[in-house]
Amino acid sequence: MRHIRVSKLALTRSALLFAAFWFSAFGWVGPERRQHQPRSPLGCSGRKRRGSFEPDDMVRLICTSDKHHKFWEIEVSGKETTVRYGRIDTKGRTSKKSHEDADAAKAFMEKQIKAKRKKVGGGPQQIGWQAPKGYIEPEQNEAETEETDKAPVPAVDKAVANPPNLVLKWGDFAGHGACKENAFMKASGRESVGARSSQPLPKDVTWTVRYSLIGSHQAVGVATKDAPLCMDGYHFVFGDETEKGESWALCFTKSLDEFLARHEAHELEELHSETPLKEGQAVEFQLRLSKGKELYVRLPNSKKEELLFSDLPEEELYAVASATYYHTQVVIQNPSDPQPAPDLDPDAKQVKKIPTRPHPAAVRTPPPKRKKRAFPPLPAFNKKGLVESAVAKVEGGAAWELEELERKVLKNENCLDDRMRQQMAFLMQYGIMFRECDSLEACFNERVVDDGIMVVRTLKSAALPNVLLSYFEGGFGGNSMGFMMVEEDGVTKCILENCDTDLSWRGPNEKSKAAEAFVQAFWTIRYDD
Repeated sequence: MRHIRVSKLALTRSALLFAAFWFSAFGWVGPERRQHQPRSPLGCSGRKRRGSFEPDDMVRLICTSDKHHKFWEIEVSGKETTVRYGRIDTKGRTSKKSHEDADAAKAFMEKQIKAKRKKVGGGPQQIGWQAPKGYIEPEQNEAETEETDKAPVPAVDKAVANPPNLVLKWGDFAGHGACKENAFMKASGRESVGARSSQPLPKDVTWTVRYSLIGSHQAVGVATKDAPLCMDGYHFVFGDETEKGESWALCFTKSLDEFLARHEAHELEELHSETPLKEGQAVEFQLRLSKGKELYVRLPNSKKEELLFSDLPEEELYAVASATYYHTQVVIQNPSDPQPAPDLDPDAKQVKKIPTRPHPAAVRTPPPKRKKRAFPPLPAFNKKGLVESAVAKVEGGAAWELEELERKVLKNENCLDDRMRQQMAFLMQYGIMFRECDSLEACFNERVVDDGIMVVRTLKSAALPNVLLSYFEGGFGGNSMGFMMVEEDGVTKCILENCDTDLSWRGPNEKSKAAEAFVQAFWTIRYDD
C-alpha cells in the first residue's frame, strides 16, 4: 500500500507540473486556440485550412494584441476572390469580388497580402501582420457567406437612374463647422468632422461627394445611424471599430496615391486611380448602392467602377463623409439632378456643434508625450592633459599619424565588448546619441537607428601613444551621425563629431591647425577608402 501511495503522489505531482507548463505556455484557452501555432512576437498566428484548397488558394491571418483579437482571410476560386474578416469567435463578414480572369484574381490576392505585410512592426496601438499560408479558424468561427452575382463589374460612364424626386442633402453634422443643405464645411483645428445624409439611402441609388480641399484624413461611404460623426484629432472617422453603429468607407490621404476600403479597422482593399492625381487637389467620387447590399465607387478621373463592399447589412444605411482640413467644403449631389452648393461662412453664428462623443474602440490614440530628458554637459578635457598635450605636439611639428586598426559592424548588443559597452553607455548618458533609449538593446531598434545597424572603428594615433580611439556611426532617419571617443584619465570624452560628412573637432583648441589636421586625417580614413 505504501508503494501505491507513493505512485499516486508522483502521478499527482507530474500532472500539476504539466498543468503549470500548459498554463504558462497557452493560458486558459479553448480548443480553437490550442490548435493554433505559436504566436509570433506581433501576436499573429494561424493554421492550415482543412479541405481541398491548395495553400496558395487560401490565406488566413489572425491578429491578437492588447486591443485586437480578430481574423482576416482571403480565398481565390477561379476568377473570384472572397475576403472574410471580423473578430475571432464571431461569424465575421464576407466581401466577394470578380476579376477578369484567374491570373487577375491571384494578383489581387497577392496585392492584399502585401498590403498586410506593410503593417509589420507597429506599436501597441497598431496591428502587426504576418503572411503565413493556408490558415483557417475552427468551423464554429467560419464566416457566413452570401452568394453574389459573379458577373464582372461593369464599367460605368454615367450614373444609374435614381428614384424620382430624390433629394440628397446632409442632415446630422458633428464637430465645429457649418452645415447647410447639400454642403458642410470644417471650421476648426485638431478635429475630424463628418456628416450624415438627412434620409436613409434607397436600396438602389447613385450619388457623388466632392471635396474642395484635401487634408491628412478623409473618408466617404455609408454608415448606420448610430455611427459617430466626429473625433478629436485627425482620423478617418468612418471605417473604424465603434462602440455604437457601423460604417463602411473609402479612406484616403492628402497624397491621393491610394484609396483604402475599410470596415471595423480592417483594410480590405487598396485602390488606385487610373490617372495620377495631384496632391491635395479637389476631387469628386461617385458612389452607388446596389440592392442595399453592395457599395461601388468610381474614383476621380476614372470611368471604371470598383466594388468596395458586398455584404452590407439589411438595416437602414446613410451616406457619410468626413474631413480634417480647415475650411474644406464637402458637397453631396444627386448626379441626375445636381444642385448648386450654398455659400458657407464658418465664422458666422450658424456654426453647428452636435455633442456626439467620437471615440470608437479602435482609435489609434497618440502615445502620451514624454518629458524631454535632461542631459549633463559633456566632460571637459583636462588642462595640459593627454589630448591637449597631443595637440601641442602636433602644433610643434609632429603628426597625428592616424591609423585604423579595426572596423566592425554591430547588429545587436551581443556584439559589444566591455570597452564598447562603456562607450555606448557614455553616448546614452550624455544624450549624444540614443536620447530616447534606456537600454543597450533599445539602441539597436530599427526605429532608433536605421536598419538596426551601427559601425564602430578602432583607431590609434602616434600623437596619443598607448591610447585607442573609438568611432561609432549610424543612420538616424536617413542622416549619418558619428562620434569619436577617447579615454583621458579613466574618463570617456568626445573628441570628434560627424554629421553627414561634416566633421567637427570637439577636443581642446578647436581652431588650432592641429585640430584641422586631425579632422583631415580622419576624413581620409573614413571617406577615401
